[in-house]
Amino acid sequence: MLRFLQNYALELTAIAICILLAAFFTYWIRVAARRAAKAAKTPLSRKIASFWGTTEAFVMLMSINAAGFVFAWIVAAPAFRWYPKPGPYTIDRLFAEVAIALFGYLVLQNFFIGSLGPKVFGKVLRALYAVIFWVIAAIVIAGMMPVTVKTLSAITLPIASGKVDLWEAMAGTITVIFCLCAANWLARLTTRAVEAAHEMTPNAKIVLARLLRIAIYALAVVFALGVAGIDLTVLSVLGGAIGVGVGFGLQKIAANYISGFIILADKSVKIGDLVEVSGFNGTVKEINTRYSVIRNLAAEELIVPNENFITGAFKNLSYTETSTVQSIVFTVAYGADVNAAIDIAIEAVGSQAGLLPDKKPSAYVSALGDDGVDITVWFWVAEPQKGTARIRSGAYRAALDAFKAKGIDIPYQTRDIHVSGSLAINKGK
Repeated sequence: MLRFLQNYALELTAIAICILLAAFFTYWIRVAARRAAKAAKTPLSRKIASFWGTTEAFVMLMSINAAGFVFAWIVAAPAFRWYPKPGPYTIDRLFAEVAIALFGYLVLQNFFIGSLGPKVFGKVLRALYAVIFWVIAAIVIAGMMPVTVKTLSAITLPIASGKVDLWEAMAGTITVIFCLCAANWLARLTTRAVEAAHEMTPNAKIVLARLLRIAIYALAVVFALGVAGIDLTVLSVLGGAIGVGVGFGLQKIAANYISGFIILADKSVKIGDLVEVSGFNGTVKEINTRYSVIRNLAAEELIVPNENFITGAFKNLSYTETSTVQSIVFTVAYGADVNAAIDIAIEAVGSQAGLLPDKKPSAYVSALGDDGVDITVWFWVAEPQKGTARIRSGAYRAALDAFKAKGIDIPYQTRDIHVSGSLAINKGK
């Protein structure tokens, strides 16, 4: 009994010392990571270094470092005769295995968050993941995995003309989920890498990112089905069923999907183009798989199916060049000096910011209206996606001040009322 208590105390002491060493070593890594984050020159290296300085990363490193020190103690103690050779269920070994399980739990959790995103992998999925992981970890640590596999393998499930045991079904499901999550995570990384390529056009980036994403998902599905033991000839039957479904019920979706690749390839519409579709004027913000998003200056967004850009007509105001020509109308009285009014109008518009410096405004007498002479000024806007309200407002204000200074009248409508016959006035008492 005394020998047991001595070994028990020695194991606890060794675990405490290993925890202190792991804490010191992990703290040193955390400080170094924060320094590296401050000195990082690229956003990616700064993000990686900042992660290893977080509390979650500290717990991950702490657990694996503690497990490493404990395993080092388990190996070194009997060699130096500090401690007899431990059995399979000693406290220090149990602590090391739990620490490794905690490290694996955090690594997989970050993997799922990076693959699915924090919104999808929310509280419900995190709780389900925690239950499944720690149940499996408890079975492995307790040494009951062979018995569990044997028990689950004895339970068969009838599928079509064959049978599949429960262990193969569970292992296959986990493998497929893991492969798809890995594919999603890899697709996100490749998309970010393609978007960071400065020598490619925006449309080429989108096309390449989508093709790589499709290829990654296809390889992941084939690999997962192969590992799960599913006959890949099933894919031919599945492909035929999908073809029939696309031919009948999904032809519109397929048309929009293919149209998305066409408009990206022929560059008829690009991200940032100023377009007008069905009377809606705005900037193309997104070209997705099935639809595109157009946003105007009022923060309103129009969802346009990609097929509309292929089969229908639309205005692309920045197809050949990003700048556009706009006009503004000034009206002066018939008795005013028209030539002086034209000069003032050109100067008022030309003094505004946001115009092309190499294309000066031009003005013409566009009409002899009922109330006065209409003068139209044409001007080129450098960035039409930002709108022309400020340019027009500034031009009107500058022209109004200049017209007043030069004595040029701006006509306004007057109404004369003629009353025929006698008008009786009823005086109140």
